[in-house]
Amino acid sequence: MDEIKRFLLYGGLTRAEFESIQEDLNKDRKKMLLILSCVFSVTFCINTIVNVLTGAFDTLQWTNHVYLGTAILYLLIFVAALRISDKDIHQILPLLRMTVLLFLIVSIVLSVNSPDSLASTTHATLVLAAFLCLDAPWWLYLETIGILILGTAYDITFRTPEMLVTDFWDGMLYAMIALVMGSWYTQIRFQAYLDHKKLQESLDIDGLTGVGSRSLYYRRMKELDQETERTKASIFIDVNGLHELNNKKGHEAGDEMLRSVADALAVEFERNCIYRIGGDEFVLLLSDVTYPELCHRIQSVRTHLGKKGYYIAAGIACADMEDKISMTELVQQADYRMRKDKDLYYQQSGMRNARK
Repeated sequence: MDEIKRFLLYGGLTRAEFESIQEDLNKDRKKMLLILSCVFSVTFCINTIVNVLTGAFDTLQWTNHVYLGTAILYLLIFVAALRISDKDIHQILPLLRMTVLLFLIVSIVLSVNSPDSLASTTHATLVLAAFLCLDAPWWLYLETIGILILGTAYDITFRTPEMLVTDFWDGMLYAMIALVMGSWYTQIRFQAYLDHKKLQESLDIDGLTGVGSRSLYYRRMKELDQETERTKASIFIDVNGLHELNNKKGHEAGDEMLRSVADALAVEFERNCIYRIGGDEFVLLLSDVTYPELCHRIQSVRTHLGKKGYYIAAGIACADMEDKISMTELVQQADYRMRKDKDLYYQQSGMRNARK
């Protein structure tokens, strides 16, 4: 019973897994909506132009008004989808459903003079909705039932009893095809999205320390460059003595040292803003923080690590909203200050700087 419930609600995934893939799902839905609304808008516009050029505009005036009005509506949907940002990407699915529903409603209106054409349109809409919306199966079933009810209501109003029976059983056949194929396709796509997300997460996380990877670091740098209304900061961390520890006690001891540094940083800062970008190098990308606050936090990290005999070199760089400076430049400033701090450590300890 639980498996059936999971399938109906989340396409075979758990609720947490289903929610985790929504962003990727909506991005693909946006691509589908842009293509679909553009194709429909152009198609209905061409129908109008052809009727005008062939002289059928006057004889089918109301039909041409429907064509033109529908083309404009799909154009508006296209523009609305184009303007939806990643922040509001959840608004895509209602627009996609509206696109499919509009197609069916327009088909019903246009089929008043040709009742035979609606059956084919209904069947096409059943299959179209199943493969385009990429929604949970229970929504697919609800959409299918709704489309069947609309088609049946139209048949009862405009069709003969004999054709009503034929259309009803044809509709049931296409509904079953849509449900089976749509459910199968949805489950496969959901699993593919989940597998891709897990793969991406594995690439975004450093396997040794559990902080962000170098690839995630570069993506986050670009994101922060777009945020112009926040103060920004960078901390560049280098682990002192890692090379010597590896040579003296082996790489397992060095790995333990790196994990300890990452954990100490995670106590003072959120783990999702910490990135390991090299063997012994960590970078923190921060926003809405002050320089004194960062100095205090880094000192706490130094104190914690010092109890274990580990030491770090750190450089801090901050920029106000008014400063026209990129995150790359900010990190370079932090890197420069870290190197000065590292030189000072080796001068005071009498050790040789492995970087030189």
